[in-house]
Amino acid sequence: MLSAVVAVVLCAAQSAPVPVAGKVTDWFRPPQCTWCAGNRGLEFAVGQNTPVRMSWPGTVTFVGPVGGVPYLVVEIDQVAAGIATDGGAPLVTPLYEVLGGVKGALVAPGEAVNPLQVVGDADQWFYVGLRLGLRTDGAYLDPATFFGLTRPRARLVSPNAARSFVAQGDSGSSLSSWLSSSHRPHGGMAGATNNSSTRHCTVSLPVVASARRPVS
Repeated sequence: MLSAVVAVVLCAAQSAPVPVAGKVTDWFRPPQCTWCAGNRGLEFAVGQNTPVRMSWPGTVTFVGPVGGVPYLVVEIDQVAAGIATDGGAPLVTPLYEVLGGVKGALVAPGEAVNPLQVVGDADQWFYVGLRLGLRTDGAYLDPATFFGLTRPRARLVSPNAARSFVAQGDSGSSLSSWLSSSHRPHGGMAGATNNSSTRHCTVSLPVVASARRPVS
């Protein structure tokens, strides 16, 4: 059982492509207990019929609804994906990419998939998680680390500036001006930066479950 295993540092030679074009609305927040609030992956706001693409090569292990939400799960080929422990060896424990909100899946269990392959589409909401091990006792990793995404930092705004934003009403002209490139160090797709030239590492965590949306 993974909960008894000492934390392992996983690294990827370069960042993987984000599965959808959208904005991150909820970042990875590991829950502190079985039923504590948290988020085991990343949630995105997407448009209608947004293509869902694979981030890594692997084999489909599950396609179907869980709690009314359509999911697609792929066991990642760690060797082909360039994912390894900090010591350079592939992890013995299986690593899965869990995709939630995938409609009209174009693949079936047992089928091999490749990076950037379209496997379905999503509407309005999409979830991606990275799970080490089986669903019953797996640990979840922060996908943002492997995608090279950097969470935007909160910035303090003076009371006068805040009142100015509110005074603009729905036009938001003052806010739009303030959110210029000089004030948005983490702009771009998914509301974060993606650097493909960096070595990305993350630490596996003890086994926890989340009360958020079900994950296969």
